[in-house]
Amino acid sequence: MHRTAVLGGSTLDALAVLPLPPNCAELKVVKNIRQFARENWLSNRAFRNDDDIVDHCGHSRTKLSNQR
Repeated sequence: MHRTAVLGGSTLDALAVLPLPPNCAELKVVKNIRQFARENWLSNRAFRNDDDIVDHCGHSRTKLSNQR
């Protein structure tokens, strides 16, 4: 059984539909940081194992934080 009838009309009238902001790269800060790290420090590499990947990610994070 669908629960909309249980809510009643007054509850549904109180809800408002809000427009979402446009899909924009400037709003996706984490995505931009990941892409920057990939392009500058993590691309075109052959990693030996999982620990090597983690180490390189740590180094790229350190390099990024030093650029402030």
